[in-house]
Amino acid sequence: MFQQILTIDKNITILIYQYIPRFLLFDWISQLLNIVSVPFFLWAIILIIVYNRKKPLYFIWLPLFNLLVAGGIANYILKNIFERLRPCIYDIVINFSCPTDFSFPSGHAATSFATATTIALLDPKRKYLYYSIALIISISRVYLGVHYFFDVIGGIVSGTIISILSIKILHYIKAYKT
Repeated sequence: MFQQILTIDKNITILIYQYIPRFLLFDWISQLLNIVSVPFFLWAIILIIVYNRKKPLYFIWLPLFNLLVAGGIANYILKNIFERLRPCIYDIVINFSCPTDFSFPSGHAATSFATATTIALLDPKRKYLYYSIALIISISRVYLGVHYFFDVIGGIVSGTIISILSIKILHYIKAYKT
């Protein structure tokens, strides 16, 4: 059963990799997003742009905190538990340089969706913008050939769960203080 799921995941990844049109701009954006610090600074800039003095200060620090927590859990705990090799190691897809760490879940997807979900819950008016940015970052992982499709889904789920839990904790703390 588990092997069938992995086969389906491999086939979906190959389909996505083969049918997403290649163009220079998205190659450049994907490679830029591949640098670990770039998504962090991208989200920080977005938060600074949409922040106004009427919003509480946790509007800035909570999404960035969740980004770091999601990245830590995905990259240092979950990847070492699942130990799934990347598709580029198996030469399933070859386009760019292949990272040497494990694949599942995608740390970029986890951090992006942890951040996007947190900001969307704090600022629902622009939620489609935040989720669109997170989705572009996540899709770039399959586009580069460094993650399987289900790696990205795993990152999305783990990042979203981390975000929702932190928001619940924040609401609990705020309610307890009053």
